[in-house]
Amino acid sequence: TQSTWGASYGYTDSDLIYKWKTNSYVDVNEAADPISKDADVELTNYELRNITHRASTRNLSTGYWPTLRAEFVLGRNTMYFIIQMYVPSALIVVLSWVSFWIGQGSVPARAAIGIITQLTILKLIDQANKDMPKVPY
Repeated sequence: TQSTWGASYGYTDSDLIYKWKTNSYVDVNEAADPISKDADVELTNYELRNITHRASTRNLSTGYWPTLRAEFVLGRNTMYFIIQMYVPSALIVVLSWVSFWIGQGSVPARAAIGIITQLTILKLIDQANKDMPKVPY
């Protein structure tokens, strides 16, 4: 669950009240939700399962402060990892076993299979690193 919230620490709840605005273009018979998911936007590694929102008041030692909170429930898409990492890695390991069936005199063939296996694993690692989000640390 990923939560995000906003609060006013300049105005107390007697000066300011936060409310979620409902979409004015939604049909009156439908439930108007102030936060919605765009059908065209997808996350590669996650699935957005639920969105909840609420307006509340935080009780601090300096007073009552209005807040808005949104919670996004995400589920990890494991099929992405299976298809992109586990299956290719398993196939490359099986390919590397082929060198055990090649005769001892065929050193160039065995070396080529070993080098190809290592380069392919490095490419998989590189691709996995490119799919990771950029972080500032």
